[in-house]
Amino acid sequence: MYNWWIKSRSTYNQYNYEWNQVIMSTRWANAWFTNYITEKFRCWSSCVVCNINNENILNIKYLYYFLKSKESFLFKEQNKSSIPSISRSDILNLDIYLPNLKTQTKIVNFLDILESLELTLNNELLTRSKQFKFYLDLLLNFWEDTKGQTDRQTDRQTV
Repeated sequence: MYNWWIKSRSTYNQYNYEWNQVIMSTRWANAWFTNYITEKFRCWSSCVVCNINNENILNIKYLYYFLKSKESFLFKEQNKSSIPSISRSDILNLDIYLPNLKTQTKIVNFLDILESLELTLNNELLTRSKQFKFYLDLLLNFWEDTKGQTDRQTDRQTV
């Protein structure tokens, strides 16, 4: 289920949208965040679902990447009241560069590869960070394990 927390899900089993949709949060702290949904989902009033009337003109994933590229602009445009929001007109007034469908598909394929690499690199970085912390603790905190323990060799050296 998607609402103003665009990534939140629940066990609600009634869907009002099919998969492969672009949604954008319009309220709260994530008012501008764009997501590409690959599963059936339920969407509430604080999200905009971007429908395409003619798939021979616009690739849905191209629209997703285009809107992702405009997130910082939309963030600046959001209403900064007690409940941050962006208006539907802010979204509808975006000028979309629209190359032919073949070019859109090439752009999408290229960006999909980069997105996949980014995910892989982020996972690798997280793994290496955990590994670094483990060895940092293991190699530099070994003395804490022996603190308070004595043996005859150590006792003779300190006397």
